[in-house]
Amino acid sequence: MLESIVSTVGAAASGGMLGTAGGLANKTLGYFSDKQKHQYEMTLREQDRKDMELESKLHIDRLSAETAGKIKTATIEGEVAAEIEASKLVQVSYSHDKTAYNDGFVDTVRGLTRPILTLALVGISSWMLVDMMSIPELVKSDAAQARAIFAKVVNDLLFLTTLAVSWWFGGRAHK
Repeated sequence: MLESIVSTVGAAASGGMLGTAGGLANKTLGYFSDKQKHQYEMTLREQDRKDMELESKLHIDRLSAETAGKIKTATIEGEVAAEIEASKLVQVSYSHDKTAYNDGFVDTVRGLTRPILTLALVGISSWMLVDMMSIPELVKSDAAQARAIFAKVVNDLLFLTTLAVSWWFGGRAHK
């Protein structure tokens, strides 16, 4: 009977110990399995974070490019609009000049001012040039005075010519 008690106690003790060891082994394996699952989930979350970061960066880059394009388009449209308005103002100015005087005579006089002034200056320059022909007689009597007159005529001729040409062509609008 003692043997049967020892055998029963031994079976219970060995079963308990083996059950405890199995439970511990199960818990240990469960711990490592959970740790591995947790590590896997952390890796997935890290990859998700990187994907979202990349998507955000791409989205920001796309929005930046769109905004830069819109700004450039708006700038160009603004410049074009300014050019159009400036052109309209010039056209209004020209039409105002044409219609400011209802009398055709005034417009004709205004239109002839430059050509008449240019012809007058060219005429005066020509007269001065002809007048310079008398310099040889002056050279015989007073060479210094002849050189002074010659220099004055040349300077005046250059002044009048540049004045007429710059006034005539400088006042034209570039098209």
